Amino acid sequence: MKTMKNLILFSLSIILTKLMFAQCGTTISIDKNNFFYNALENPITVGYHSDKQEIEIISNGAKITKINECQFTVKPENNRSVELKIVNIHEKDTITLATYQYRVIDVPNPTPFIGGISLYDNREIFKGMLKSNPNFHAMVSDDFPYEIKATILSLSVTYNVNDDYIEHKINGNTIPENVLSEILKLDAGCEVFITDIIINIQGKARAIKGGSFILK
Repeated sequence: MKTMKNLILFSLSIILTKLMFAQCGTTISIDKNNFFYNALENPITVGYHSDKQEIEIISNGAKITKINECQFTVKPENNRSVELKIVNIHEKDTITLATYQYRVIDVPNPTPFIGGISLYDNREIFKGMLKSNPNFHAMVSDDFPYEIKATILSLSVTYNVNDDYIEHKINGNTIPENVLSEILKLDAGCEVFITDIIINIQGKARAIKGGSFILK
């Protein structure tokens, strides 16, 4: 009889524990936006009302990294939405406390620059500046909430000589010396077009819009 009573009390304690975990309110706060970026470690904070809970996050569409008891990062991989489940693992049982669905978007395209001048502004660049720094680079806008690594892998440089367009395919982000010397011979006011730009952003290749600059 005593054994049966203990068994009943034990079973009731398990049920009450499950109810306590299931009823405790939980919230997720995305630290920087109300959505996630693909291929980035998006930080989130999880709030819950019981100091006895040890929570985890489960997701089929993202890599979850636990920083501490209430802070995690979520890294989606080429998804358009991610479902996050806040769970408590109690002994052999996994209790779902809450489920959230979030939108996922791609990191915006960076802007290509040369000599500190955006190729999208159609601005002039001094030949001396171009000669001393014939390197292209790509930057995401300053107000973007994450630090992004973007490098230019290849591009095409095109200019007009005697009504004949000359095009050079370039690997890397630097204008080769032979091409640079031809460009520096062009008259002031000539426009140089940069097209077919391929970048590496967060480990993935991506094509971005080209632009131009004007020699001064």
